[in-house]
Amino acid sequence: IRLGHNFNPPPIFKKKKIKIILLVRNKSEIYTSMLRRGFIRNSLSLYGDLFPFLYVNILKDEKKLKKKFINYLTFFYDNWSNYNKNFILKISYKDLYNKKTKYRIKKFLGIKNKKFITNFPKYKKYINNNSFVDPSTALFKEINK
Repeated sequence: IRLGHNFNPPPIFKKKKIKIILLVRNKSEIYTSMLRRGFIRNSLSLYGDLFPFLYVNILKDEKKLKKKFINYLTFFYDNWSNYNKNFILKISYKDLYNKKTKYRIKKFLGIKNKKFITNFPKYKKYINNNSFVDPSTALFKEINK
């Protein structure tokens, strides 16, 4: 299992019939979330921008930066829409923690363990204040030790 972003399905994924779970969300909501957490420019490269820092001065205008970000998200989703439908499960971000989605994931991945559903992570809203530490930053550090 690997967490991450590939802006385009690598040929090896198609060849080896790698199963993909793609979380989908409203693009403006993604932008707002990434902006709040300070991930906009870094994440642009994950969505296919090969030069996310090249035009730093030009993209100080938030409207231009948002437009660029949304365009790259569209590019990202379009690339994955061409992946073999039998090997991709698209899940709406807002539905990630509901019971039906847990069963869809279990079936899609062919998981036999009955504890998968009960051990599935519970939704926990972030409390965003001055002492807030973004869990994705902590998870990234844990995965890449």
